[in-house]
Amino acid sequence: MSSHQCPVRNAALACVTAFFPLLLLAQSDSAINGRVTDPSGAAIAGAKVQATNVNTNVVATSESNEAGLFSLPALNPGTYRVAVDKEGFQQSINPGVELHVGDNIWFAGAVFDL
Repeated sequence: MSSHQCPVRNAALACVTAFFPLLLLAQSDSAINGRVTDPSGAAIAGAKVQATNVNTNVVATSESNEAGLFSLPALNPGTYRVAVDKEGFQQSINPGVELHVGDNIWFAGAVFDL
């Protein structure tokens, strides 16, 4: 083995060791994404979306954009209560959204009634 191989091997091992925890972290995140609409299918902008982990009470919040789209990224796996609120509309609640490691759920249950 030449003296040039050891530093390269050591550097490669150091990089793998340093970045391995980041790879694990990236795989553990889950997300809830969706679109808020009224019964006719029209997008609702400015709706407040709140996901509460029922085991830890950690809350993540988002707001729907002009197209009614929202995103709640970087959530830990668990069971979430997802509530969507907008003044002038009835609140929409889904109490049992299950997230597993790496899930990216499309939540289409946020339909408001007047």
